[in-house]
Amino acid sequence: ALGSPICSPCPGKGVTCAQGKFRGTTQRDCACTNCAAGQHNDATMQTMCTLCAKGKFALTGAVDCTTCAAGKKASQQGKSMCTSCARGTYRTDLDSAELCKVCEEGKYQDQKGRASCKGCRGTSMAMPS
Repeated sequence: ALGSPICSPCPGKGVTCAQGKFRGTTQRDCACTNCAAGQHNDATMQTMCTLCAKGKFALTGAVDCTTCAAGKKASQQGKSMCTSCARGTYRTDLDSAELCKVCEEGKYQDQKGRASCKGCRGTSMAMPS
């Protein structure tokens, strides 16, 4: 109740929130609220959202997390976006979306966010960074 020193339970326990939203458990936060970026909720009547796993991301109000695209990664849980692989690294769609791989010997990558490395030509060779 307004001005109360303690929180009261939410009235009407049958109120459901859509997927991608959650509902608090006390009078102060009974309304349905979007899951924060980096979290998701694929069920109704939830009191919290779940962090996205490593290798995935979610925007605000997400039902599911999305796997990072090739050339990008999410090395921690709860990411709201993926980061591009650094120069000298890559990630294909078949690789784990948690980490980017270092280019193999004889190959290089001079751009960020790529899904493969380039081969050195002729007598040139990749220089260590």
